[in-house]
Amino acid sequence: MDFKDLLKDLPTIFKSIKDVFINDIFNQNPPSWFDPLFTFVSIFTILLVFVWGGLFVISKIIEIWKEQFIPLYYNQEQKKRRLKRQRFADYIEHEIRQLNSREEWKDYRFTELEAEVEAEGKQVGFFILPFFPSTKRGLRREKSLSRAIELSSERLILVEGEPGSGKSVALRHVAEKLAQRSMKDKNIKSVIPLYINLKKLERSSKVEINRDLIESFVKQELNRVNDRDIEQFLDEEFQKGIQEGTWLFLFDSFDELPEVLSSVDADITIRNYSEAIDDFLSGFNQCRGIIASRQFRGPNSPPRKFCWVIPSN
Repeated sequence: MDFKDLLKDLPTIFKSIKDVFINDIFNQNPPSWFDPLFTFVSIFTILLVFVWGGLFVISKIIEIWKEQFIPLYYNQEQKKRRLKRQRFADYIEHEIRQLNSREEWKDYRFTELEAEVEAEGKQVGFFILPFFPSTKRGLRREKSLSRAIELSSERLILVEGEPGSGKSVALRHVAEKLAQRSMKDKNIKSVIPLYINLKKLERSSKVEINRDLIESFVKQELNRVNDRDIEQFLDEEFQKGIQEGTWLFLFDSFDELPEVLSSVDADITIRNYSEAIDDFLSGFNQCRGIIASRQFRGPNSPPRKFCWVIPSN
């Protein structure tokens, strides 16, 4: 029901409520104070609805202003930065499409793999007052993983599921759609997804498992083609994006980390990598991160577990 429909239906709603009071509560013999009180409450409710509607319209105007009009006043340097970010988003989208092609997967076939998602954690909900989004906590069921991720307000999301439950495909679908959106976005604060497959992470015995290892691997994966322009872009923009929260890190295949698969004591290795990723996404890093893994050998240190993919029968 939109705002116009609500206004149109208010008289009917008030009449129905009044009839319930008169017929069911007062047995058609309401006290003398009932009519004045009901009239006052009705007028007060209508005023609240109009105030809410006005605030809602203002919030939408501010949103459009930020997204569409502020970019019109960018200086030359900001316009160049926007163009570079759009080109980088295009590069990310191209990389995802190439990966899908190598695995003979077409994104148009993506239908959430008929999977159900059971979600836990904070969710951005419908706001009662504009400018003050509400959040919901606790277990809930979502129709799709991509929707669960979009509605989540958690900084770190853990996606767990059995093999074949659609974790990797869903992450790449989210990455491709967000990249396509960023390619067209005129705002320099648009969020660009960074899809990182952890099963490619090879570590020298001389290198510690810490946030520096994760950051180094992320940059390496983002420029696997050794493109000079990509390298220059990352030198200029990577830390800015970290501080501004304009990257979305999508870490896939945590359970397939080479050291996790080959380790004699997998629990220690899992804990070390869990803490390294958690440290990387903490501190001055304002970006959100998503880790996909099987429940077996999944991360065990991040306390902000969010959702599980449940394959349908």
